[in-house]
Amino acid sequence: MPRRSAKPANSAPSPDSREQENAQWRQDVAKLSYEEALQAADLLLSHLQNDDIPLAELERAHRRGQIYLEHCHALLRQLEQSVLELDSDTMAAKAPADATA
Repeated sequence: MPRRSAKPANSAPSPDSREQENAQWRQDVAKLSYEEALQAADLLLSHLQNDDIPLAELERAHRRGQIYLEHCHALLRQLEQSVLELDSDTMAAKAPADATA
């Protein structure tokens, strides 16, 4: 009679492997534009609306979705900061303070 593994085949990944997976996802997502990351998040959301998703896959998809959204938020913050730094008269980037002295 074959021996069964003590660990179920669909068990959740260890915290270390989750962190490695998250780090790899962050590297991959960092290369995406805002539009690409938002589209990927939308596709992921469509996939999550399927009722037949196993719990382990659902957890992974949730983590990946968080990474997409964090990336989108970071890009929006960068854009907001660059807009705040525009000269209100010319709409050009303001010169650094030490360069005008």
